[in-house]
Amino acid sequence: MALNSIGDFEFIDILGVPPDLVKQQLQAIERPGVDGMFILQTGNRGKLFTVMTSVDAESLEDAMATFNDYVALIADDPQELVWHGLNLSGGNQLYQVFDVRPIQICLVANSAGGLADPSLAICECQWDLLPIVVPS
Repeated sequence: MALNSIGDFEFIDILGVPPDLVKQQLQAIERPGVDGMFILQTGNRGKLFTVMTSVDAESLEDAMATFNDYVALIADDPQELVWHGLNLSGGNQLYQVFDVRPIQICLVANSAGGLADPSLAICECQWDLLPIVVPS
């Protein structure tokens, strides 16, 4: 199992705050001139969250192609998420990719210890993900 991944894509690192679970959401309803409030259960759902990933590539062209492959996930099925070795896709919970933005796609010098060999470029991206429960 990959240490960090979204779907089939592995990363050197994933940065950000780990996602919350799909859970019951509440809304407080208040009316002017009426004391107190009413708490409405609005249903089970996840909240959109943002992470940043980084991965090395053999060339600048490969790094750009990797980013293009990430973008294809926006219209794809929900994905599994592995965060620092922990699979966060337990039960029926998966993650829908809402957006992927490039942060840095560039050449690097003397990079070692990544996922590509040789490692001459890097692709860093910001992802917007939404935890969802898929029917079994």
